[in-house]
Amino acid sequence: MKIVLVFGAVLAAAVVGLLVWAWTPDLKRADLEAIYLASPGDMVEISGVRLHPRGDYSEARNIEIVLAALNRLRIAQATLVGNSIGGRVA
Repeated sequence: MKIVLVFGAVLAAAVVGLLVWAWTPDLKRADLEAIYLASPGDMVEISGVRLHPRGDYSEARNIEIVLAALNRLRIAQATLVGNSIGGRVA
């Protein structure tokens, strides 16, 4: 019984240690934009959303954004593919 308790304590300590080691704090939006955008112009507003979209993730809203992007880029016809939610929207 003592061995089981010691093993459980060691396992619990290992899990807690792993969680502490893997935890990453959130970064500020400005910091992320500085890392991932070549310029502020990389953010495009389409249908009232600055892409990368956030907020309303409904299928109708995703379709609206895709259609607005195609219109803005003057693409009359396109074949869309995707997986997971992107596949459902496509």
